[in-house]
Amino acid sequence: MSEPVQPTYEPTVDHVPKQAPDTTVQGVATTPYTPEASRDPDWPAPPGYRVDALLAQGGMGRVYVGWDLVLEREVAIKTLQTGANAERFVTEARITARLPHPGIPPVHAFGLLPDGTPYLVMKRIHGQTLGELLKQRAVPQEHLSTDLQIFEQIAQAVGFAHQRGVIHRDLKPANVMVGEFGEVQVMDWGIAKSLSNNEQRYPHERVDAEGGHDTTGAEHTQAGTIMGTPGFMAPEQARGEAVDTRSDVFALGSILCVLLTGKPAFVGRSDIIERTAVGDLADAQQRLAQCEADPELLALAQQCLAPRAEDRPRDAQEVARRVAAHRSRVEARLRDAQTALVREAESRKRRRVLQGATVLLLLTLGAGLGVSLWQMRVAQLAEGRAVYERDVKGKTFDVTLETLRLLSDELIERQFARNDSLTPESREFLQAVSDGFRQLAEVPGEDRETRFLRAEGLGRIGNIRLRLGDLQTAQETLEQCAALLRGLIAEEQDDAESVRELALVTHNLGITLSKQGQVDEAQQACQKALELFAQLEELRPRKRTKEGAAEWTWDQARAQSTLALIYFNRGESKKSEELYRKALRFWEEQLALAPASVPLQEGWSRTASNLVVLLGTQGRLDEAARFQKQVIDRCEERVKRSPNSADFVQDLAFALDAWANLLRESGQFDDAEKAFGRSILYYERLVGQYPGRSVYRHQLASSHSNRGLLLSGLQRTEDAEAALREAVSLERALARDFPEHQEHRKELAANLLYLGRVQLDRNQLTEAKQVLDEAFALQARLLEEDPKRPLFRQDLARTHVALAELFERQKNAPQAIQSLRHAQALYTKLVADQPRDTIVKEEFARCSNSLGRLFWQAKRFDEAEAMHREALHARQQLHKAAPERPSFQYTLAGSHVNLGHILRDTDRTEASLDHYRQAIELLQALWERKYDNPSVPLFLRNAHWGRAEALQRLQRHAEALTDLDRALELDAKKEIRTLPAIRVISLIRVAKTPEQLTQATAQTEQLLRSGGWPAARIYDFAVVYTLAAVRTTDAAQKKVWTSQAISMFRQLMRNNATVWKPRLESDRDLDGLRSREDFKALLASTPKP
Repeated sequence: MSEPVQPTYEPTVDHVPKQAPDTTVQGVATTPYTPEASRDPDWPAPPGYRVDALLAQGGMGRVYVGWDLVLEREVAIKTLQTGANAERFVTEARITARLPHPGIPPVHAFGLLPDGTPYLVMKRIHGQTLGELLKQRAVPQEHLSTDLQIFEQIAQAVGFAHQRGVIHRDLKPANVMVGEFGEVQVMDWGIAKSLSNNEQRYPHERVDAEGGHDTTGAEHTQAGTIMGTPGFMAPEQARGEAVDTRSDVFALGSILCVLLTGKPAFVGRSDIIERTAVGDLADAQQRLAQCEADPELLALAQQCLAPRAEDRPRDAQEVARRVAAHRSRVEARLRDAQTALVREAESRKRRRVLQGATVLLLLTLGAGLGVSLWQMRVAQLAEGRAVYERDVKGKTFDVTLETLRLLSDELIERQFARNDSLTPESREFLQAVSDGFRQLAEVPGEDRETRFLRAEGLGRIGNIRLRLGDLQTAQETLEQCAALLRGLIAEEQDDAESVRELALVTHNLGITLSKQGQVDEAQQACQKALELFAQLEELRPRKRTKEGAAEWTWDQARAQSTLALIYFNRGESKKSEELYRKALRFWEEQLALAPASVPLQEGWSRTASNLVVLLGTQGRLDEAARFQKQVIDRCEERVKRSPNSADFVQDLAFALDAWANLLRESGQFDDAEKAFGRSILYYERLVGQYPGRSVYRHQLASSHSNRGLLLSGLQRTEDAEAALREAVSLERALARDFPEHQEHRKELAANLLYLGRVQLDRNQLTEAKQVLDEAFALQARLLEEDPKRPLFRQDLARTHVALAELFERQKNAPQAIQSLRHAQALYTKLVADQPRDTIVKEEFARCSNSLGRLFWQAKRFDEAEAMHREALHARQQLHKAAPERPSFQYTLAGSHVNLGHILRDTDRTEASLDHYRQAIELLQALWERKYDNPSVPLFLRNAHWGRAEALQRLQRHAEALTDLDRALELDAKKEIRTLPAIRVISLIRVAKTPEQLTQATAQTEQLLRSGGWPAARIYDFAVVYTLAAVRTTDAAQKKVWTSQAISMFRQLMRNNATVWKPRLESDRDLDGLRSREDFKALLASTPKP
């Protein structure tokens, strides 16, 4: 009675394998404010923002402290004074919007207030200007290492602008903010220039030789034909000539001159413009020559301050590279100065050989300490430094293995373990440490002490290779180490030291295998590690450390958390929760004894965050929320106490990321977006403070990526694309900076894939193909480098699926099917190798589902059904393993609906009903649990709709009406016009009373008046009138309805008698008309086809 409905397929539910800043007062340091402070009602409030306090004001305008009411973050709101130049304001907004860089404050909004006043909403930075910071120095170069780090960040930010074709034209210490976390921001882009545009001029502004432009009125930039600040502007600027990137390089040179000598390139008041214009740098050159700075720095400053632009470095990027190279060389020279001590440790005696190897390591680590204290926590390393000074520099050489452990563990475990991707300097340092440990691993001899020392050397090398991302070498080395230790334990089973070392090594081996996607092997390794820790507990009393816990039990708790994560990813939630809670109890017990212990706090917060995610995926949201509140409260309290602690800020950002992922999993998308926003802000602070620490850059990219995927799922594709482009930009830079680190290339490819999918959603097919091709090339290369790594096969399969969607959009179904077959082959092997990996299994199901859909469209019905049954089987296994997980319920319901549609439309209607029933039960349960996925009610509507049509085919119209009423209730926006039309078909068949007949025909008349119905639906409406006429006892009404039906049938016959005459002759619903002469005439009027 109605046209077939194509199967409705569930929306893609992508698994994601895995986050205001400070005051935007240009050059003004600020202090914290209280939002509850008195607010002036006359303060302007841009839409979506609240104005809390006046921060600063001057001749150009005002700056307010504000609050973003949507994203819940602190911002700075700038407004212009009446009569001030608006062009600069617009320029600043447009320029900074083009420069997405951690060192350049982003613009959040720009517009006009109701009174026409322009406003600009920007990032707020808590801190002080570089100029104010330098005023606190007793003498120039007092903190040169820190100042050079700041200077390098300035040059990096300006270099980024130069890459984008923008020059600043007013660089100076007053326009550089240093945040309270050490992040550096280059401010005040009001007179910046795009090299692709004509020079911007403001002829009505006059020259003021006193200083430079600042929105607070503290300084006023020279304008007219001269743009910039005396003392820092290049000679060509002072002459009013054309400028380019080298003019900014001159200003950087003047800032460097301030760092080295305490004064800029040009000083004075009366004739400063004239001296600048002619390039009179004699005073600056004399001061530089007398400052006794490093010759490399002097040479750089002198080249930057060359009077002729062509003699300067070409742009700020070159300056940044040279500063970074200088800092690296300084550290290398300090290390090289101590390597000669190694020769003094040589001895022919066995004991001297062991001491010599140990001394080599201590010297390596000690050198690292000597050059890296400014990067690391001095207090944490003080003990190791003292040992180094006593044993190595004192040349006593009475160094013990415990001293070696103290230094290596302190540096490698506590410092670098938090930074999986390292700066080039740190990477070089770790490589030197690894080379030193190789000396231990190669010490000759077969006595027990020597073999243990070799094993420990191999274990430390394996751990370092793991930190460096060299997973294959790490695995091989750790396996060699484990074999040595097992031999030692076989000889002496009560050797507690060897048991502990084997437990640690086996746990690290489990982490290494897990990172390579070898899940079964990783699980076995972690289980073995826990068995060894249990054995150790019997052998060794739990000696208490000064922080209140037996330190080896910390490692046991960490191994429990690692195994818990493996179980979680395999869908074994019960085992995962048991281990997380066991580890959590340990951290809580020890924190009760030592509440100030940082490692214990970190252990508790990380374990609790992971447990929160687990509880959330099981739908235990109240319990998860209680835990997460504790986690975030503790992390925020630690950040409040120690705001400059990068570790504490990272833990808070990690906790917010975990919370955001939980909220997304549970369908609370608005709250998830806010949590991601907060996490991103904290990671941006860390990147600003430590731009060389790639782990922070990667975590920032991950947060942007996860936020982008969330927005994509909410159909906010433009915002999603912007977020994913940020992630791609960050990961591309990491892949460039660390080309040997496979993980960065892997993550770059993954984010390119996500970006390509969003571009497909936006129908940007050309851009999507370019992005997906790049992702495919990266993933194919990674798989070629390491063909045994399952994660690389999985990533390649994902890109095949995305390419299939691209080909489908291009109407190339055969190519789309071929891509999906490639993906399915990869997934089939992955599922066979990792049958309990829930991520792989769900992606396999999604791939099978897509293949089934394409086969259905190609009318390859048997193949379509086979693919949908494969998807259903995989999702049934996932749901069985984790019945509380909402996303598994959702996708399983989708497979049931798909099978229901296929069975219904291939004449197995009765069999389809059971699939519809199961889908409706699963979706209704999600609805009742308030699973906040906007697709759930729509999906539930379609399931009821599909079952209603199946019931109609079985002539079970009363039941069909129940489903149709529910479908209409769920179709709140009246998106499905067909639903009321389908409903009247069943309504007329159950109508018995005159009132019911009148209701059915009245609804039909209303539908007809809306117009635009296809011929098949007109036929259904005519049948409604026919059945109503047959059943009514009202002769007048019978005549009207019969006439209406025959009129509609006549119109159909005129349009296409070939189609409709056979239907009119055979349809049993029309038997009541066959005795009528007008109906006979209608059939006789047209010959049979």
